[in-house]
Amino acid sequence: MRVDKISDLFAMADTLSRQPLPKGPRLTIVTNAGGPGVLATDTLVLGGGKLTDLSPEAFKALNEILPPQWSRNNPIDVLGDAAPEKYAQTLEIAARTRSPTASS
Repeated sequence: MRVDKISDLFAMADTLSRQPLPKGPRLTIVTNAGGPGVLATDTLVLGGGKLTDLSPEAFKALNEILPPQWSRNNPIDVLGDAAPEKYAQTLEIAARTRSPTASS
């Protein structure tokens, strides 16, 4: 989520801290930069979580909408110049497709 002021950053962190926790240990991370994606992944793993495997359907759908240089894995790096619509499409694909191993 984008904020314009440092005070908004703290307000957003407070808001996000009050959200329900994900069900299960697996998570899909969507980012527009490799560094934050790696930091989020490290935090997830250190907390006992795991990255969700991308299903073949998700991989195919992401290949159709993202530039050829996308990460081709989870975390999904949509690259720095991604428009908000590209994020929305990526999140929709990630939410509706699950890998066969996603239940473990």
